[in-house]
Amino acid sequence: MEESDRNSNKEQSYDSTSEPFLRVKNEFAFNSLCIIYVTHLVIHNFTSLLKFTLLTTKRITNNSILRHLFTLTITAPFILLECTLNSSLGYAGITKLSSSGVCHPPSSPYYERTQKFTSYASLALCLEAGGRLPKTMRNASQPLQQNRKEYSRNAFAHWSDEDNDCLNTRHELLQQLSTARVTMSSDGCRVVRGRWNDPYSGKVFLDATEMDIDHLVPLAWAWENGAYDWSESARRSFANDPINLFAVHLTLNRSKGGKGPDQWLPPNADFHCQYISRYLRVVISYDFSTDTRDQIRRLQANLC
Repeated sequence: MEESDRNSNKEQSYDSTSEPFLRVKNEFAFNSLCIIYVTHLVIHNFTSLLKFTLLTTKRITNNSILRHLFTLTITAPFILLECTLNSSLGYAGITKLSSSGVCHPPSSPYYERTQKFTSYASLALCLEAGGRLPKTMRNASQPLQQNRKEYSRNAFAHWSDEDNDCLNTRHELLQQLSTARVTMSSDGCRVVRGRWNDPYSGKVFLDATEMDIDHLVPLAWAWENGAYDWSESARRSFANDPINLFAVHLTLNRSKGGKGPDQWLPPNADFHCQYISRYLRVVISYDFSTDTRDQIRRLQANLC
């Protein structure tokens, strides 16, 4: 469970528009009302029976008493059953959006532990509102997201040669970011040597084969946070946008993988603020949710 979920207090909030049938604050209160009602029914029946006994001059037969008791015995369980069903319909079916922005459907292992939440009638509505799945459910829940396919790097047309000069985005960027004159391959289509300042490590490299072009906002991270629903042209633009690209040492790029800034930051601590600020700039420039942008803003506030 995510840490903020684990530490949440017992306060609860409900979205009355998505749960109009939810009339009490929690399941315990609802069941308590049911028990009070059944208790009232029992007392009422016995009171009526006592009044009948005191006021009538006729002797009550055992059959009369049995009829009253039989009515009470049959009625009470049905009322209890109705209470239980109403409670289940009004409470157990909701999806809980925790204070940390995680959607917990009833199948979530942390559903019962999540006590501070906003309710939604379905998981889809919760996700549309900007919530995200618990990490333990992200793989298993793919079928629930009809527009979401399994991530593939091929979904982002990257390293394209937009100007048809035989230099793809990678080599054009290596050329632009080199602080010294570059050496090209014999066909002029690849950068072989140059001088690159790697902001992630704070070191300088001369051999192009040691360099990777890193997507500051990783393609996999972007996919998980909504790029699966973008158009092909939007994903192509994102994958080749120079604002989202850095020339860095290949070992750092590969250690980062698809991790977001909450899981990975460059080893060069002096670059942390610039890293997260540029990350936010990219996220704002593309169609990410308000919730995703706010998460990056919070990280920026901590790092800068």
